[in-house]
This record gives sequence, structure tokens and C-alpha cells, in this order.
Amino acid sequence: MNNLVIVGAGGFGKEITVLIDDINREKPTWSLLGFIDNWHPVGTVVQGYPVIGNVEDLNAYQEEVWAILAFGDNKKLYDHYIQIKNPKIHFANLIHPTVHIDPTVKLGHGNILSYCTFISCNVVIGDGNIFNIRTVVGHDAIIGSFNMFNPGVVISGAVNMGNHNFWGLNSSIVQCREVGNGNRVGAHSLLVKSIRDDGFYFGNPASI
Repeated sequence: MNNLVIVGAGGFGKEITVLIDDINREKPTWSLLGFIDNWHPVGTVVQGYPVIGNVEDLNAYQEEVWAILAFGDNKKLYDHYIQIKNPKIHFANLIHPTVHIDPTVKLGHGNILSYCTFISCNVVIGDGNIFNIRTVVGHDAIIGSFNMFNPGVVISGAVNMGNHNFWGLNSSIVQCREVGNGNRVGAHSLLVKSIRDDGFYFGNPASI
């Protein structure tokens, strides 16, 4: 069993405890030590696990430990990632037992693949992405880092995506398109064209 801490004791952090329980029922993998959180006092119990310190405490930790970032906002996710400087902290990939991930997939670190996510063949995925319930990524897609995919998102085949993009509930994009960095795609929106950086897109078809 590998020692693990969850960074972030909010609602998404609670959901990650359920994900870890599901993983451990299938194959004992993670020993959850508790939460790292900058807002809850040490000793606060969240979802049955204690808050054991803040990011400063984690940076002073003297033992090897795995960490997972649990924030529903990818800006907070990245902000916490760059605050963690301790070389003894390693970022885990959490993959629910119901996930299909093809053996050809190249996966970075610190990713969360939640219930019934489907990752097709020849996909490249960076670091710190969150694939929430029933996310689909098609063949030959390239996904950067710190992207947030809410439940039901569909990324079609051969999409090339950058970093820090936020995809709302049940949003999607057609195949062979490019997505830049820092975009937000609204719930139930469909992108049919490539987009650049820092836009907010909504509708079907989605427009800026």
C-alpha cells in the first residue's frame, strides 16, 4: 500500500475518497493518510479522514508520499501544484476500476480518471487533468495538462488540446480540431471549429 494525501478538503476532495475506496476494493493500492488543506484547521474530519496539515506542512514532510490534487477549478488545481516544492512528494494517477484506457495511451502524472471514463487508442495525456464521470476521449487525441473535464464530456478523435481548459457538463468537440489554452466551454455546448486561447464558448454550435 502506498501512502497518499488528498490536497483539497472540499466537495471534490470528498469524492476522491470514494474513488480511492473503489480502487482499494478492486486491488489494495492506497493508504489514505488524510487531507492537506489551507483553510480547514488540523484535526478537522472530512469524509472520515483528518486534515493533517497545509501545503507548507506538506513541503516540510520528510517521508516519501503520494499526493492527488482535488479541486473542481483547474486554476486552483494548478496554483496548488506549483506551491508544492518537496521532491519527496509524488503525484499519483488515480484510475477507477471501471475506466477503459487503451494500452497505447501515454499518461503523465497527477491525473484523475473517474467512473466509466473511456480513453481510446494512441492518446497522449499530460499532467494534472481531471476526467470526471463518463468522459470520453477519442483515438489519437493529444491532451495537455491541467484540463478539467466535467461529467459526460466527449473529446472526439484527433483533437489536439493545450492546457488549463475547462469543459462544462456534457460539452463536446468534433474530431480533428485544435483547442488552445485557458478556454471555458459551457455545459451542453458543441464545438465544431478550432479555437485559440482564453475564450468562453457556449451553445450548439458553440460561439464565443
